[in-house]
Amino acid sequence: MFFPEKGQAAKADAACRVCARCDVQMLCAITFGPVVDYGVIAGRTANQRRRHGRPAPDKAA
Repeated sequence: MFFPEKGQAAKADAACRVCARCDVQMLCAITFGPVVDYGVIAGRTANQRRRHGRPAPDKAA
């Protein structure tokens, strides 16, 4: 569900709905957003993350 193939918008939509209810959505965005180029991460598809930018990695780490 979180890594749908091209043309499987219904699966991506379902994953986004799961993310919308998740308590660790921001942590997921910070942890996986900068390093995963495909799939649904923190309620955003790969295209949405590219359009709206990704969370900046923590420079102190």
